[in-house]
Amino acid sequence: MMKKVSLVACLVIGLVTICVFFYLPLIHWALDRQLISTENLSVLAKLDKKNYYLTQYHYSEIGDDNWRKSSRYLSEYDGDVAYSLANYYRSLKKVDHAIFRYQQAFELGNLNAAQPLANYYLKQKQWSKSLAIAKTQTQHFWAQALIVNIAISQGSLSEITSIKNQIQQTEQGRALFSTLQKYQVFKPKLPSNIDSKSDCLSLQLFATTLNDLNHASDLISQISKTDVGQYFCFPTPRYITQSELVCQHAADQAITCNEAIWHQYIGSINSQYLGVLVPKGGANVHSGIVYLDRNDDVDVFKHELLHLLGFVDEYPLPKDHPFCHSTQASSHNVVVLDKAHQGERNQIRTKVLENVPWAKMIKSTTPILQKNTTGWQIGTPREHAGEVGLFFVNTCQTDTLISVKPIANATALTYFELPLPPEYKALLSSSVRKYLMPSFHYNISAALDDKGDHIGAQTWRSEAVKFHN
Repeated sequence: MMKKVSLVACLVIGLVTICVFFYLPLIHWALDRQLISTENLSVLAKLDKKNYYLTQYHYSEIGDDNWRKSSRYLSEYDGDVAYSLANYYRSLKKVDHAIFRYQQAFELGNLNAAQPLANYYLKQKQWSKSLAIAKTQTQHFWAQALIVNIAISQGSLSEITSIKNQIQQTEQGRALFSTLQKYQVFKPKLPSNIDSKSDCLSLQLFATTLNDLNHASDLISQISKTDVGQYFCFPTPRYITQSELVCQHAADQAITCNEAIWHQYIGSINSQYLGVLVPKGGANVHSGIVYLDRNDDVDVFKHELLHLLGFVDEYPLPKDHPFCHSTQASSHNVVVLDKAHQGERNQIRTKVLENVPWAKMIKSTTPILQKNTTGWQIGTPREHAGEVGLFFVNTCQTDTLISVKPIANATALTYFELPLPPEYKALLSSSVRKYLMPSFHYNISAALDDKGDHIGAQTWRSEAVKFHN
């Protein structure tokens, strides 16, 4: 039987090589009827390499050796084959191979390759390449959205203006354009939408990309449902270009930016505090400005808002931090006291508690002093850990001073994900404004003073008056 098949195969191959004009249809006819197999096409490979691989391609299983070999050859000429090969490599997570073939496919006119190729360059932050590809496909929403995202992140708003009419031709596009207007992308100097009669602490968030603006909105939605969020009100996040934010920090450092740049927004930000989402950096509060990394979650946001409300970190601060060198109460949850005392115990207790914000929560039976060889040392013993007292916290560490907090357990000021304890909630509700951070206006004032613009600095100090009770 095998000899018969081989004989038939040889006859068919021989005949079709003579009939040049009709040979390819005959080859396909013979393959369809299993008179020959793709392994019998070696003669065709010598006569017509391109059609040999084309035949191999159509009669092979996707992914097998013949299919891969023929696909690699045909990708030089056929955009559809290059696109299929790219998808195959993508399924195997061979990104470099996939992108090479998508590029081939796109250059050969396969427009399906445009979207994965543009998205790849976007992820690689090769903005110009991604934008160039997307601009050839502006009839599609995916391209419009990509152009908008790049334009916002790069501050090139003219790119959006050029496709404004196309964007608004579809429901998706109109929704996108409405989002841009909501975030004041085109009119960045409009005043914030804050109810002037509200007693809440207003905080205006800014971000430099559409994704970050949406993330800021999500953070607001999440924080508003928490016990901390109830004290704040948040107008719609607003857009600011990356080029306007002059930040000097490395990715692993606390976020630090030139705060004098906000001078241009005078009269258009009527909130008490500012918040800024940046691409990378350590979240922190600098007076009246909250800085967040774009990857920070609601727990981090909550932690930073607690700082605005007057709570101090319950982990080590820098040794030169001003908080650690003053025994005057300036936070709800941590107070710095003289470590050692001499004299009559009750008198010392009375004097110490005068400077403790949570003194009224400490029972008269709860000790706050411990006897040592020279007198008395501040601190509630561990056997009273379930009570409110004066428990050591390593916020500040000096030879003569000690930092203490109301409860023994770790809290949200130690680890972001922990809840705010009931004792802290009670302290906050009884005196919300007692230890508030100053409004962001003082940040701008100080930055302008440093630049020698004392008139501008005074203007911002005058703006801050409205937030003082």
